[in-house]
Amino acid sequence: MHLNFMEKTKLAYRDLSRKFHPDKNPGDKEAEKKFVEIAAGRLSFFFLFILRIIFISLFSQQLMMC
Repeated sequence: MHLNFMEKTKLAYRDLSRKFHPDKNPGDKEAEKKFVEIAAGRLSFFFLFILRIIFISLFSQQLMMC
């Protein structure tokens, strides 16, 4: 099964989220903290990835106009 970079990253974040989910680790404050950090990291990663796509798109459009 061939997975591209985004799919692999999404699966890795999903696996980590399951591992440290508060429902699977009741009362474990360290797991809860890691779960929150993983969620924040996932949002940051995908936000930066979308920005990269936008900038590449805009840059390539500018090159075509020159």
